[in-house]
Amino acid sequence: REEMLQAGGRAPQTTLLASTMQLSEGDMDEFLVSDFFEYISRNCCRSLYFPKEAQHALPQALPGGVNGEFAQRLRDYVGMRNSLVFNGANADTAAFINKYFGMQLSVTDVVSGFQMRKSYEIAGDHSSPLSYPEKLEEELPQKLYAQEGMTAFDTSSMPAATAVVYNNFPRSPTSSPMFIMKYCQIENPYVQDGTRITVSPPDCAKAAKDLGSECSCGKIAFVGWDWDKAADNIWDTSSINAQVLAQYMGAGGKVPQMKSDPATLANLAKSRIRTAHPPAAPASSSKTQTQTQT
Repeated sequence: REEMLQAGGRAPQTTLLASTMQLSEGDMDEFLVSDFFEYISRNCCRSLYFPKEAQHALPQALPGGVNGEFAQRLRDYVGMRNSLVFNGANADTAAFINKYFGMQLSVTDVVSGFQMRKSYEIAGDHSSPLSYPEKLEEELPQKLYAQEGMTAFDTSSMPAATAVVYNNFPRSPTSSPMFIMKYCQIENPYVQDGTRITVSPPDCAKAAKDLGSECSCGKIAFVGWDWDKAADNIWDTSSINAQVLAQYMGAGGKVPQMKSDPATLANLAKSRIRTAHPPAAPASSSKTQTQTQT
């Protein structure tokens, strides 16, 4: 984006890449192993937005595998109080998160509409009470109708401390097309190389006290339909469009060295880079243990 501005172009040209090229898994792979992503994985606080068109390109074979450098970098990004936002999330999205974050999300059939999860405990409802950015409640309807292409996930397969935005309780299995998972990390106390390990959210405070190190958490948001507001800065952090950057890098575009030019990244993070074709609006109306992943 900055290079285009320096060359006399205009920033909107960056977003047009989304309409002229088809995103591939190789493009997304190149983005996630880039120096740019390494920089943002070590800094707070941003929301990396993946539109519906990007779900199929989420890489299932990052170099080094699940315990390799690049998978760890992906986890570190979220652990540094950043967010991953998946719009139009589906089975491919679940497979990606399950693999690299050690989760067990399960897709269910959409057999009913959904209502916004209440903020209090309901007897028999195992999905977590809502805890999400206030802007979401302002933008979303209280009821969400089933629609073509919608994907829902079994709430019993979600990790502890997941904020369920919509569900269809008392149906069994209870499912949700929109939820926000919490992912936490702490510095590995057994090595001195700065690596970080996964901590279950309910154990975060205790781990920090026992290990004498800060436990930090980020979020992973699933939106199981094509929601036109998902790319906005409504996730308490500035949004960056992963599809646009992946296509730009896949086409040979170079992002400036962010380590030497943090101001460029700050400007990029504040801008709301969107795809050229905005998604359509929807129909209106714990286990308590520390897991090591290095």
